[in-house]
Amino acid sequence: MNVAIVVLNDIHFDSDGSNPPLSRVDSIVAATASENVELGGLVVLLAGDIANTGSSKEYQIATKFLDALKSAIGKRYQGIEIYWLAVPGNHDCILPPEEVDHRKLQVETSLTTILAEEPDKVFLEHLLHPQRDYWEFVKDFDYSPSSIYGKIGGVRLIRFGGHAIQFNLFNSATLSQRHEVPGGIYVPVKLFQREIPPAIADVVTVSIIHHPMQWLEPGNMLALRHFFNRTSVITGHQHFNASFSQVHDTGERVLYYESPALHDRSNERPSSFRVLSFDLSTKQLKECVFEWKDSLYRPKPTLHQWKPLELNRGIRPFFTLTEEFMGKVSDPGVVYIHPDRRKIALSDLFVYPDLKATDPDSGGRAIKGADVPAQLSRHGVYVIKGDAFSGKTALAKSLFLNFFIENERIPVFLDATRMRAANTEVFEKRLLSALQEQYSNADVDVYKQLSRDQRVVIIDNWHHARLTNDQRSSVYSWLRRFASSSILFTDKLHEIKQIVDTSIADAVSSTEDPAMSQYDIIGLSHVGRGDLIHRWLNLRKESSLNPAEATKESIGTEEVISRLLGKDRLPPYAFFIICLLQAKENRSIQNIAGGSFGHLYEVL
Repeated sequence: MNVAIVVLNDIHFDSDGSNPPLSRVDSIVAATASENVELGGLVVLLAGDIANTGSSKEYQIATKFLDALKSAIGKRYQGIEIYWLAVPGNHDCILPPEEVDHRKLQVETSLTTILAEEPDKVFLEHLLHPQRDYWEFVKDFDYSPSSIYGKIGGVRLIRFGGHAIQFNLFNSATLSQRHEVPGGIYVPVKLFQREIPPAIADVVTVSIIHHPMQWLEPGNMLALRHFFNRTSVITGHQHFNASFSQVHDTGERVLYYESPALHDRSNERPSSFRVLSFDLSTKQLKECVFEWKDSLYRPKPTLHQWKPLELNRGIRPFFTLTEEFMGKVSDPGVVYIHPDRRKIALSDLFVYPDLKATDPDSGGRAIKGADVPAQLSRHGVYVIKGDAFSGKTALAKSLFLNFFIENERIPVFLDATRMRAANTEVFEKRLLSALQEQYSNADVDVYKQLSRDQRVVIIDNWHHARLTNDQRSSVYSWLRRFASSSILFTDKLHEIKQIVDTSIADAVSSTEDPAMSQYDIIGLSHVGRGDLIHRWLNLRKESSLNPAEATKESIGTEEVISRLLGKDRLPPYAFFIICLLQAKENRSIQNIAGGSFGHLYEVL
């Protein structure tokens, strides 16, 4: 059963009917059909900014466009069931220039009410009044709520044979004003949580909201992003094309599709639209973006390939991370200061460092940062050594999330500080205790009956464990039998103790045990530094730079950071690079010189 979603957004119909897409209806349908010869169902999704000023005359033009589109689809796919869904954008609101101050005051005085779980309906009526012509326009669509809460957000479940797709529709323009800036918009997340039920297991779920996440107030955005687990998200507004995935803290993968404009009024970008195709029988998905070029909508390369469709089933019903522990592994461990982000999560900036094998027979081979998760997911016991500030704990936390989310294994995180274990039975009890602390519904019996391939153990601060040489050796042997991958993080100074104490050296020697591997953290490569700098710059609320200028700034910043790292002879660890980035933001980077780490602490 093949189903297609045709995403049309930012059309900005004018009342004079001059929009180019009006004459390109047949080409839109032909392009869609080029990716889907046969279809069992089709959804036309208008992701906001259908009109230009929200007037009824503009929606009359939009209606003519949709009538022509319906006719063209019917000719191409005879007898097909077409569904029509829409969400409003800021251009779907009537916001006259002379009412700018009034609207601003109206929005500001409504924030406390609208962010409540049950907002005052009278307030909402007034806030939605600028969308009155939009709601008249969609009255015959497949989602046209009559209740005021339904106009803020709702659900439409559409069945295709024995399959279904759940569409969650969000009105991000409820508090729209004539002049909007990134990071300044609020949406009623608590009301969304009340009106929109959780996604159904084994059902494809698609959420539609006009404004991308970065346009929301940071705290509001985080609350909404948490709500977007088990779903794909389609947005418009920015006129840029982008698709990417994020992993939710529950382990669910969220696919984001930022859709290009069908009509960019500035004519800076070509007319474009997105088609998402689903094979619900074989559980596959492909996306394709079509761009107007040489009198035809042509597919952009590399995007239209089938890939497995992830039906979010709720990761491992017996193992859900507690909110407290999720906060712990998401915490970078340092209070970084960014001018546009009050709180920075580890995932916002983390980039895997390069590792260097130190086993006698390894030849000192290097492992690129991007390959680190795959390398450490192989069966074995790994000892990762690093200097102070090399990011051992950050790497341990990120690997934990990677195993839990990407590899769908059950990792357990241990801090070996002051750890005592007279034997492996005591060590196992400590591990199971950590399991129950880290997973809210941990079933110890289920965990113990998992296959070895499904278990991972990550131990931080291994050098602080109060274990004898024989006890350490017993733990290594037990871990090798118990888990598919065990990763122990230790300070490089611990290696000196190993050299001094030959019994420990023998216990961890990879020459006698090929399953034991040792690596040093050598920091970020030039590629890794560039990635980290790009992540830092992307935390900005807004930027007047176009993509080319942004890339140029990123490269320039990387050159400055690389020169300073060399000048001060600092290792290329993320901690130091972020300190330098903070100093650059504060225009104090010239103070960081002379090879002293003390200046870096001042930046923090």
